[in-house]
Amino acid sequence: NTDNFPWDVISDVATPGMAHSTPNAMHMLFSLNQMDDYLFTPPVFLFGGVGYTMTFWYRTMGDQWVPDPTEKLKVLMGTTNSSSAMLIELYDNNSLDNQDWYSETITFTPPETDQYHFAFYGYSSPNEGILLIDDVEIDYLTAISESNEFTIDIYPNPAKNLVKIESQIDIQTIELIDIQSRVIYQA
Repeated sequence: NTDNFPWDVISDVATPGMAHSTPNAMHMLFSLNQMDDYLFTPPVFLFGGVGYTMTFWYRTMGDQWVPDPTEKLKVLMGTTNSSSAMLIELYDNNSLDNQDWYSETITFTPPETDQYHFAFYGYSSPNEGILLIDDVEIDYLTAISESNEFTIDIYPNPAKNLVKIESQIDIQTIELIDIQSRVIYQA
């Protein structure tokens, strides 16, 4: 927007305690106007139909004029780094008021294999405090849960042509899926 307060880098070295982890964090200063600013990530290649998590840290910061700010933040996803391309909303919180660092984890599945950009969209009301973002991380969502009820042994690992599977219970079906989500064996 045209309020002259875009997302910017703030140095933990110059201003200790501003970043969650040294050396920098991203921040959005308060404005006399409605916040309407996008912070875009570089492109990230993601597989369609595969679950991912995004984790990021955020906090607000007040001052003597706005001691208890309430910020508003959305996380959006799109295939180019423009506000009009951010068509998938992953997160919306219109009442961020924590002045200590807080971690948020979002689970999402891209609709198709492509390069995606993510946007941190600040849309706070005028005259609020400072909104800070740090340590953004995207990872595969694992669907493996721990259970002590039974064990399944699969070996050798790695394998070329033969895999042996041993189980204490009867196995009804087996499906092997490669890293690109393709079924390579089904029985």
